[in-house]
Amino acid sequence: MGSTPVPTSSWTICAHTTLPSYALYREFEMRSSIGVTLFLNGSLIGSIAAISRGEPRQFNDEEYALLSGIADQAALAIHNARLHEEIQQSNAELEQRVARRTHELQAANQRLRSEIRERAGRRSGRPVKPDCG
Repeated sequence: MGSTPVPTSSWTICAHTTLPSYALYREFEMRSSIGVTLFLNGSLIGSIAAISRGEPRQFNDEEYALLSGIADQAALAIHNARLHEEIQQSNAELEQRVARRTHELQAANQRLRSEIRERAGRRSGRPVKPDCG
């Protein structure tokens, strides 16, 4: 869906005591983190991270590859969700246009029926009853 995910980090969480969520990380014994970028059509749209518990550690190439694959799938899912939303909006707009046009055509048909009845009445010399629809 664009560019290849790029590793953003692999670091030991417990060494970063100034992180806003440090207390949460500590409570759940989150020790190490790995992150990769998330691309959509060549544009960076975010990142995805995995966190390990227990002893601090470095993530290996296989784990980077796994997380990169997950990032690709997430980008594809986001792309599909956006396309679905665009289609839904287009469908709603088309339905509104069809409803408006249908109303316009019904009104035009009603006017034509009335005009035909009126002309037919004039030719025959008989009064014409209003068209009730």
